[in-house]
Amino acid sequence: MTTATTARFAMKNSLQFRLSLWMAVLLLATGVAAGALSFFWALHEANELQDDLLEQTAALVLAGQLSINPVEPASAPPGLRPRVVVEQVEAGADAVVPGIGHLPPGLPDGLDTYRAEGHSWRMLLTHAPDGRRIVVAQQTERRDDIAQDSALAALVPLMLLLPVLLVLVRVVIRNTLRPIAQASHQLDREGGAALVDVPEAGMPDEVRPFVSSINALLGRLSQALAQQRRFVADAAHELRSPLTALTVQAENMERAEMSPEARRRLLPLREGLSRSRALLEQLLSLARVQAHAATDPQTVPLHEVVREVVADLVALAEARGVDLGVARLEPAQLRGSRIDIRALVRNLVDNAVRYTPAGGRVDLSVFADAGGVLLRVDDTGPGIPADQRERVFDAFYRLVGTQETGSGLGLSIVRNIADRLGGSVTLGEAPGGGVRAEYRQPPAAAESLPSHPG
Repeated sequence: MTTATTARFAMKNSLQFRLSLWMAVLLLATGVAAGALSFFWALHEANELQDDLLEQTAALVLAGQLSINPVEPASAPPGLRPRVVVEQVEAGADAVVPGIGHLPPGLPDGLDTYRAEGHSWRMLLTHAPDGRRIVVAQQTERRDDIAQDSALAALVPLMLLLPVLLVLVRVVIRNTLRPIAQASHQLDREGGAALVDVPEAGMPDEVRPFVSSINALLGRLSQALAQQRRFVADAAHELRSPLTALTVQAENMERAEMSPEARRRLLPLREGLSRSRALLEQLLSLARVQAHAATDPQTVPLHEVVREVVADLVALAEARGVDLGVARLEPAQLRGSRIDIRALVRNLVDNAVRYTPAGGRVDLSVFADAGGVLLRVDDTGPGIPADQRERVFDAFYRLVGTQETGSGLGLSIVRNIADRLGGSVTLGEAPGGGVRAEYRQPPAAAESLPSHPG
């Protein structure tokens, strides 16, 4: 799915978008309905006004105060042509009225609408006291123009105000939904492994029961995760002593007199015990990291943490014949838990040392650039194939053919910590042909965390 398609899908599923869209449709439909209603109402009023005008004109003619048109209306100047035609209707099958045209014979007295010569006329037919029959008429086009003008006079201001109403509706909807957006941003800032409650302050009454249910679910989930972490930590701690005792016994057996076959069979046992101890150490490290997931972030000097980790692992590097050193160390600050940052650095360096053959080297670099703070670990080991560089972050995943003892949890712990700190960890190829592991924490990730002095 492309980015544009995803954006359109998200917009269609947005509550604010749907409310704004439906309100716009309703306002538009209301405006159209109001315009139609205004037109028909104005047409009705104009019809009554026209009928009243025709009746008043006929009354003046019948009272002798207004004479029948003495001349053909069409012969008058354009600006003085009468809008109301008052003429005498001659009896006969083919009645021709000046200014109107041919009328059908046998028209009854009274008000009605007729068509003559392609025009629609509103006519009042009546008889004068002397027996003559007269017609007072006016074209309906004039009435329709009045109705249209009246409808436009009512509709145009509404149409002009419609965009303003849409903007106001959108602002009102956005302000109404703002507590939900603020709660979402707060959860993002406090994210990570900590399961914090969704704040209910300011939430609409319709949303508050849903938020309460979510908080109850988060509470139960938090308890389940805490029990799981305690179980992992307790199990790893309880297994440490028996494994240590078995390791000591295996070492004592190795010093004892035995046949070459027995010594050959003892070697896999020693390797299995070593792998089990490494797994327990990683499980304990994972439990400690998860236990401090909710710790308030601090400003941690990364360069000092790197010095401590190098001092701790230099003995392991010397024992394996690996040159462990620092290529570039500049003052740099990270935001997060010191325990998390130390575990991240230690796992990256320990992983590089263990998989670098004797005679190789591991170089660390710490510096800050426009992209944020960068921790880089280069080794001269066998490297990781490009198609496996994401898989190695999965828990307990190990490359096929790897002879080094390990648990497959180190890089998984690193990725977990990086996600919680708002940074990113990537694997690439080092200049020496080995692995280049980089952790980067952008400035935005540090600024999004609440301030807490370290």
